[in-house]
Amino acid sequence: MKIQLLTLLLLLLLFPFFLHAQKVQPQLPEMPATWETSDVASTTDVEALKTWWTLFNDPVLNNLIERATVSNLNAQMALQRIDEAKASLRMVQSNYYPQLNATFSYSPGKTSFAQSGADTRYNFSGLEAGMSWEIDVFGRIRNTAKSQKESFYAAQEDYNAVMTSLIAGIASVYFDIRMEQMRLQVTQSNVLSQTEVLNMSEARFRAGLVSDLDVQQAKSLLANTEGMIPYHEANILVRINVLGALLGEYPWKLRSEIGMIGVLPDEPVGMAYGIPMDVVRRRPDIRKAERMLMAQAAMSGVATSQMLPKLYINGNFGFISEKFEDFFGQSNMLWSITPALRWDFFNGMYYNQNKKMQKILVQEMQYNYQNVVLDAMKEVDNALVCYDKSVVGRNASLKTVEAATKTLSLAMDLYKNGLTNFQNVLDAQRDMLNYADQHVQNQGLVFGYLTDLYKALGGGWDFDADQNKK
Repeated sequence: MKIQLLTLLLLLLLFPFFLHAQKVQPQLPEMPATWETSDVASTTDVEALKTWWTLFNDPVLNNLIERATVSNLNAQMALQRIDEAKASLRMVQSNYYPQLNATFSYSPGKTSFAQSGADTRYNFSGLEAGMSWEIDVFGRIRNTAKSQKESFYAAQEDYNAVMTSLIAGIASVYFDIRMEQMRLQVTQSNVLSQTEVLNMSEARFRAGLVSDLDVQQAKSLLANTEGMIPYHEANILVRINVLGALLGEYPWKLRSEIGMIGVLPDEPVGMAYGIPMDVVRRRPDIRKAERMLMAQAAMSGVATSQMLPKLYINGNFGFISEKFEDFFGQSNMLWSITPALRWDFFNGMYYNQNKKMQKILVQEMQYNYQNVVLDAMKEVDNALVCYDKSVVGRNASLKTVEAATKTLSLAMDLYKNGLTNFQNVLDAQRDMLNYADQHVQNQGLVFGYLTDLYKALGGGWDFDADQNKK
């Protein structure tokens, strides 16, 4: 009998070494060795992705992003979620240790005897400390703690993802503001040019060289161009309001800082986009999906352990006495140590179905991980294509502006000499305004797609330091 008990005890002690959470490895979809789009100039300085916005050498942009990382409300909420996950982890880990409690009681009472008519009074007092300790034989607590730990790491990756999106969002809005300011300057420049043409047509009308039609057409074009100025000013102010919300600041404080006049910064030369596998290592959303998969795998282990017995060691120690003066006497001492085994085998169907469900959720998380990776590859490739083509479009629009400038100059010279009609001058002015405005918008597209590319590549946070910290 003793040998059988020792064998059973040995099996209980060794069982945790054989019972583990479901082993899961993230299954990556087939990864290409390189990106299909290779027209974008590449560099080997992947470290630059961590602070990619500094490559634009724009002190205002750098200052805005530095402030946003501290004051943005979404970032602050993400930090709170990290603290929340850490507290949850500590709560689960506390189950490794015994649960202690203390109880003090005082019970005054009276017993009456009808035959003798005498009353007996008593005052019992008790002080007791209790303990309950679940011995984690089958890994329920261990796997629960592992799942919560992975959720804690996922909360950290969620914060990194928030910061990646925040930095890209601030840069995108900032570039939009500078683009609108450049469009405003183009419009104002064309107003000056069209005013000169109006003055010239009025002078020629007074001299009897042209009809009033030229004057009225010039006024119409000038009024239309002047009407575009409030539109651009409104766009600038609206985007400054958006920027203020991202910074967690009231927007009117930014208006004097940003101003109404500005230009896009210099475009960085070369991109450190690396290979597709680098994106898997860098992007916080992929890393978060992996952590959530591991957390669910651990919960599968919890579901398995719930089908097995739970071993407890319960104990108490205290004193109970009717007299306070002898309260801590040895004769009033009480104690007990009680091993207990609890097995909810009547709930076997529930636990068995829960185990199946947890395994299904593991597979679901596996699919989610693969889906996040595929989305990341799509976003990077889209950004590469759009950035590459936007550069081509910008270069083409620059040539268009240069040709339109020469056309306007020739049309005005011919008009002054009476060799062409005023309609050619009007057409040249309209083309000049439209082409110059379109060129500025194309420049803005380049910066917008470049920002999307940096974001898609997972830039904007120190992924090496974060990994080492873990």
